[in-house]
Amino acid sequence: MKSTVYLAVFICLSVFISACSRNATDPAPTSERVSLRLEPVIGSQALDTNVVVQLNGRNARFNQARIYISDIALIRENNEEVRFTDEPLSVRFVRGAGDTAILNVTDKIILFRHDAGNRDAALGTALTGRYKAIRFTVGLNDQLNRIDALEAARLRPTHSLARTSSPEPSNWWSWNSGYIFTRVEGFYDNSPAGTGAPNTRFFYHIGGPTDFASSITLSQPFEIRAGETNVISVQVDYARFFAGIDLATAPNCMVIRNPALFPNDRRLGEQFRDNQRTANAFRFRP
Repeated sequence: MKSTVYLAVFICLSVFISACSRNATDPAPTSERVSLRLEPVIGSQALDTNVVVQLNGRNARFNQARIYISDIALIRENNEEVRFTDEPLSVRFVRGAGDTAILNVTDKIILFRHDAGNRDAALGTALTGRYKAIRFTVGLNDQLNRIDALEAARLRPTHSLARTSSPEPSNWWSWNSGYIFTRVEGFYDNSPAGTGAPNTRFFYHIGGPTDFASSITLSQPFEIRAGETNVISVQVDYARFFAGIDLATAPNCMVIRNPALFPNDRRLGEQFRDNQRTANAFRFRP
């Protein structure tokens, strides 16, 4: 009996010493800089505004591709979330009809101008270790969407919510409230065959009402390492946004236009938004 007790104590001590030894040699977590790379693609090829691509069997060429990303979080193996903030910006927003208030914006918000070659953005710092997913929102929440972009530009011209000046395309509707969460424009071939040179303009401006925002979660193990350039690489497939949409019959959509004059805008905008939420519209880079 005593031998059994001694053996059990010996095993416990051995496990304890082994665990202590491992903990003593494991490096303590450190905060490391992290960036998000949102790489624009059309199917399997990189988005290039000078290249003609196939869009649902029709020749097309993109000349604008811009998208808002907000509410970014990295999810650790233990389900803890690492969120990212920016330098605070205090700016007016519309709280209700004829009523404004000050909103203190601290969330990390990125406007990826893919047509201008912008695909990398610094997020901030995160602890080293293993992670299992990244989550973000395509678009903005209700309060952010009601910000006065002109005032944001006056207070901080470089902020992603600041209205840009002509000729730079703006992702904010000056004639109505709200931001354009996704702005895609270009040209397509409107001939019956659709195989000629793109010659007719198309545009899809999706946003305004916040039900056009989409929460995206991508699950895949990755690690934040000490002393390395930590870049989380995600692809956005703009072609998938147009799944089931024929540019020949639906060449444009602006979801906040008068529905009496543009009765298809809401339906097209919802289809575009739902396409953004489907698998592989956003994906980890292979």
